Amino acid sequence: MPVLRCHPDCHVQFACIRPAGFRILAALDRIARHWIRDLWLTSGTDGTHSGPTDPHKTGEAYDVRSKDCASMEEKIKLVRLIVLELCEHPDEGVFVAGPTGFANVHFFAFVEAVGTGNEHIHVQRRKGLIYP
Repeated sequence: MPVLRCHPDCHVQFACIRPAGFRILAALDRIARHWIRDLWLTSGTDGTHSGPTDPHKTGEAYDVRSKDCASMEEKIKLVRLIVLELCEHPDEGVFVAGPTGFANVHFFAFVEAVGTGNEHIHVQRRKGLIYP
């Protein structure tokens, strides 16, 4: 059964996760079942990111391994599925957010560091937004 898994180098401190983070984790677990393969978190509340206000630190951003996807088209399809799963309402719009990303009212995701050894799918609460 496909599930959301945590890479051994990835650490998640559940005490600091805000509601947006729990929504992201739940969405990723549901996507794994529909995608019919495990999804791997590669970064959670750990790691060096863009400073003390980075949403990773509050559990409002997660990185997902992208190397399991066969092509860039498949990675972008997965990003779109994640953002769709994070919609609050069936009629909520999803829009393109750059060449490898999508967003909705509350969340966005994109393929980060394309073509490098650090390539991954980044999912987070939209900047400047308080959720809920």
